Amino acid sequence: MDRPPPSNDDDGSLEGNATARRLAAAKYLLHLMRDPEARQRAIDRLGFDPVEKAAELMREKLGFDPDDYQGQDELANDA
Repeated sequence: MDRPPPSNDDDGSLEGNATARRLAAAKYLLHLMRDPEARQRAIDRLGFDPVEKAAELMREKLGFDPDDYQGQDELANDA
């Protein structure tokens, strides 16, 4: 039985689905940043620190330095 791919918007586009995945990933990273025990469990399970990996990718791909804390509280509250 063929089913359409899951979508998070009305027109069934994959773009909306990708946006929802990015938002979910960002919320999960914020959770890991706030909960050291959850972060350690993620490191044990994955074999790497997902928060550090995300920071590395942000620096390389986006030119954004997550260690620059200016404005991060506002961004976190918007997420």
